[in-house]
Amino acid sequence: MRTISSLSPLLILLGACVSWEVPDVDQDGILASEGDCNDADPNVGPGVAEIWYDGIDQNCDGNDADQDGDGFLSVAVGGTDCWDDPSEIPTEFAVIDPTWLQPTAAEVNPDAAEIWYDGIDGNCDAQNDFDQDGDGYLSSKHADADGTVGDDCIDGSELDDPNLGGLDPADVNPGIAEEDDLCYDGTNADCDTREADELNTNGDYLSDYDCDQDGWMQDEECDDTDSSIEPNDAPDPWYDCIDANCDGNDGDMDGDGYVSDDYAAACPNWGELSAHVGSGDCWDDLTGTPSDFTPINSYPTTSADAVNPDPSTTEVYYDGIDQNCDGASDFDADEDGYATTDYPNRDGLTGEDCSDDDANVRPGVTENCSTAYDDNCDGELNELDATGCSIFYVDA
Repeated sequence: MRTISSLSPLLILLGACVSWEVPDVDQDGILASEGDCNDADPNVGPGVAEIWYDGIDQNCDGNDADQDGDGFLSVAVGGTDCWDDPSEIPTEFAVIDPTWLQPTAAEVNPDAAEIWYDGIDGNCDAQNDFDQDGDGYLSSKHADADGTVGDDCIDGSELDDPNLGGLDPADVNPGIAEEDDLCYDGTNADCDTREADELNTNGDYLSDYDCDQDGWMQDEECDDTDSSIEPNDAPDPWYDCIDANCDGNDGDMDGDGYVSDDYAAACPNWGELSAHVGSGDCWDDLTGTPSDFTPINSYPTTSADAVNPDPSTTEVYYDGIDQNCDGASDFDADEDGYATTDYPNRDGLTGEDCSDDDANVRPGVTENCSTAYDDNCDGELNELDATGCSIFYVDA
């Protein structure tokens, strides 16, 4: 076997010259093998400052249009990344409130999760950041950079109201026709706004429970279908079957707890309009005193609220007034069917009952000699047909 030492010097020389290097054509000091991606241009090569979006990869890193390195090309070159330059924060990508976390350029791209109401189009879809449900109306709960709020009372279920009654947030906005806003379903579909003190604890408008839109909630008023009926201090016309001021009283003017039979007959729902004890009040109108309730026989006057059919009402006899509204004679206290001889009625006439506190004393009864009074009020105490008498005979 021949050793290396036996090779000729010429062969050794030829073996040392088989590799060779491509020359540095642009003379920028960087060979192609060292990463120069364009050896014909001395302004292109590793370490050269990149001029973004000019179509030339100056630093030979393979990237001329994705400055923030998020994998999306800038819109400047027809890409979809709406914020690609990390060197500054454009006004439209600055959070409107310091409580929001400021994203970086790399965190803003079409794959990013949208953070609503921070004033930034985080996923570059060009949708208004204050119109989460995309119905064309801006949220009424979130102000933009200018402090302006919209009029969409529910803009996104996960942020605004988890109880939409099956409605899509996009179907709740001021553009919904009032007749299409179903009352009392828990959703104010047409966003008809109210004063700030009418918001519930979630900040949602409550006018879904104000169907007649008079400013009073269903549980605050007596008729939520008529805007002319609401709780107030305005005079309520009496006895018209309408509780216009929602005070719970249309037919009991004197406030004694009873309405007249005429009112009860005229208003089938009088129990709702005047939520009191019952009917049968014979004097309720406070505008005047009917002649039947003007006292006679020197008795004192009375008032309408003291006249009613309540069992506790005390009947004052002989004053000409039916205090308990029972229709019985005011001049027959013992209810024996005969009026007293002691007090005249409104016509000036007196009765025949000489003892109106005892029903056993009255005209027509049989005289009883054992009593010391005139049982039948005929002026005689001992009549021939009287009972209980002792008979005496004259000794002729």
